[in-house]
Amino acid sequence: MRRLAILFPLLLTPAFAAAQRPAVTGRADEAGGGVAYATVTLLRGDRQAAGGATDAEGRFRLTADTGRYLLSLRHVGYEPLERPLHLGPQGLDLGELRLTAAGIGSVTVTAEAVTRESDRFVVSVGDGPAFAGRDGEELLRLAPGVRIGDEGISVNGASGTQVYVDGRKLKGSAEQTASYLRSLTAADIARIEVVPQTGAEFAADARGGVILITLRRRRADGLDGHLQAATTQSSGFGVYAPSGRLGIRSGRWTVSASAAGVFTPRAESHFTESRSYPFSGKSRTEGRSNYGRGEFAAIFDPSPHHTAGLSAEYTARGLHMPTASRTELSGTTTDSRYRQRADGGTLTLTANYVWRIDTLGSELKLIADYTRYASDGDNDYRTRYTSGTDARDSLYRSDDRSRYDILTAELSLTHRLAHGLTLRAGGRCTRNGMDDRSRYEARQDDTWHDLADYGYARHYTEQTGAAYVSLALKRGRWDLSAGLRGEYTAIGSESLDRSYFGLFPNLSANYTLNGLRTWMLAAQWSRNIERPSFPALNPVRIQLSDYSYQTGNPALRPTYIHRLSLTLIWRYRCVLSIGGNLHRDLIREVASADAANPDAIRIRPENHCTENHWFAFLTLPLKITRWWELKLNAVGVAQRIRLERRDTPATHGLLFADATAAFTLPAEFYVEAVYRCQSRLYSGNSEVGPRHTLGATVKKRLCKKRLTLFLTAQNLTDCGWEFVSRTDGIRRVVKGRQPWSGRAWKIGASWNFSSGERFRTRKVESAADSERSRLAKTDGQSK
Repeated sequence: MRRLAILFPLLLTPAFAAAQRPAVTGRADEAGGGVAYATVTLLRGDRQAAGGATDAEGRFRLTADTGRYLLSLRHVGYEPLERPLHLGPQGLDLGELRLTAAGIGSVTVTAEAVTRESDRFVVSVGDGPAFAGRDGEELLRLAPGVRIGDEGISVNGASGTQVYVDGRKLKGSAEQTASYLRSLTAADIARIEVVPQTGAEFAADARGGVILITLRRRRADGLDGHLQAATTQSSGFGVYAPSGRLGIRSGRWTVSASAAGVFTPRAESHFTESRSYPFSGKSRTEGRSNYGRGEFAAIFDPSPHHTAGLSAEYTARGLHMPTASRTELSGTTTDSRYRQRADGGTLTLTANYVWRIDTLGSELKLIADYTRYASDGDNDYRTRYTSGTDARDSLYRSDDRSRYDILTAELSLTHRLAHGLTLRAGGRCTRNGMDDRSRYEARQDDTWHDLADYGYARHYTEQTGAAYVSLALKRGRWDLSAGLRGEYTAIGSESLDRSYFGLFPNLSANYTLNGLRTWMLAAQWSRNIERPSFPALNPVRIQLSDYSYQTGNPALRPTYIHRLSLTLIWRYRCVLSIGGNLHRDLIREVASADAANPDAIRIRPENHCTENHWFAFLTLPLKITRWWELKLNAVGVAQRIRLERRDTPATHGLLFADATAAFTLPAEFYVEAVYRCQSRLYSGNSEVGPRHTLGATVKKRLCKKRLTLFLTAQNLTDCGWEFVSRTDGIRRVVKGRQPWSGRAWKIGASWNFSSGERFRTRKVESAADSERSRLAKTDGQSK
């Protein structure tokens, strides 16, 4: 704390040392909301005296010497606005400046607009063919530093990234998050903000940064919406994904409803396993799954300064995994049939109140959330062992039940002060209740017998209180911020009672190297925490094959991370970033021999002593011709792993890269080709083999750009997966072909409709952000 108190004023010193020049402030506005990321300049004759861009709410602040100027406001979707003004010693507040939407035929956006704020990149999703027909997951791939893999979403190579949609945290596993994002379309999304390192106003467990998705403006006293249908097919895979949304604005009320589904009636997976002794195994899964989401939200604006909202969302998911496997081991053949089923649903209720204190962006928020997650599963296991002429059968079954309740309340204040300062402060309290039960039975002598050693009943309660304060300053070419968050957590369960307190500071500095803001340099440091996910704490046993299974670990400790980076930005889009993510007690999945059966492998999350990742990230967009664009992304990581304190650190080099070539062709055709690769990955005593994929998309726009038809080829190289683990000197290799990552074809159509004038459809903000993310299983990757 003493070091932070000394460092904080030192951080702000360079900006205060700048000349105390007066400021011009204001807000670019249209009916229903501010205009984000408009270009603002102060001109004196032919010379630009100051320049910048409006923030996410349309606000701006420019400093200059006293005198007469011409203010210019420009945005691709609006008519230019110019206003003469006189700037005196006390500064000048212009209030709200109303912009007029440009005519429909006068605007053509051919690519995404990328800008840089003090701690984030902002992608404004346009109306060009590059966006048409894309879903939310595909749009995220366009954002600087974002990589989407089967293990989840990462920013600058750091996984654990949290995704918000209009202030609400997406919860669930990596696959559930991807399903949600695929239910959104380019017609829904206005902009994407990528925050590599979060400030104190975000929960301390936002270890991989956050991605903020803001939905598009819609119609005032009218309606708009979209319908989309798509299907993905391959030799062993079939997915159908319909979605729709309707938004209505009438007077002071904004009402919206949306629904989406991802239905997978057929998904075949094939795996082969070998070991460093006589062993061979094969398994085949013919799974099927259904995912559905429905949401209703109502927002009431009694006055321009006050807003109240209510929302309800229900997500349902069903998964069925019948698996057949055969294993040859030391003259014994094992044939098994597993039927594993899991069905669950999540209900979320949210209420909030927002008081906008002034036109500068000061506001007070009160948010309350309740989330209920329920999951039930039953499994049957039938196994026949054959050795020579001897044969015996084994039959057992299990029933699982999980109930999670999350209650969250948060109060936050943002206050814009004089001299370009912004104060943020707030507090949050959370109560998590987890109830997991499982019963195992075996069939012997035509009777079912309880297996007490496998079954369990476990209740887990966690209560967290948090408070934070941060201060941000914009002065001249400097954007500076510093914050401190404190969190106290108390845990109670049948086998574990403990509590812990942590302080989580963060510092950020962004400096513009030239007057045109084409060169920027940003430095960031933060301390974060990663709490174990609820399924990672759940000791339920999931059978993967005859000789391997997966289970949770109730004794997991939280992970603490120091994150630091230095980033050079050119023209907002070209980025070079170097830094490190330094972990203590990192949670990884570890393979080990089962104590009761040395031939069986148990996969369980464990805490590692330390794991450090030093990275270099580069994104380079190139415009080859007017109709051909190329974008390159690459992340190199030096990974240093120490499993136990007494171990010698193991060092590995990792590489992730992708290249996207986009072609805008006549007659409203658009073609895109994407190549992605990754080197061998290392996690604990396990590895994932290298991977190379190639995909392509063709789009055609019709009906005055309201209808988009698209065809996508995924993983044309048909690259599979290879998993390697080393346990007690035994090398185990599993090669697999999974349906969602193999060669497949996606075809679909998207239709957008609207009436009335544009308005901003808002969602009800949620406070249970990081807590609902813990409903997801730990991904085991943290690049």
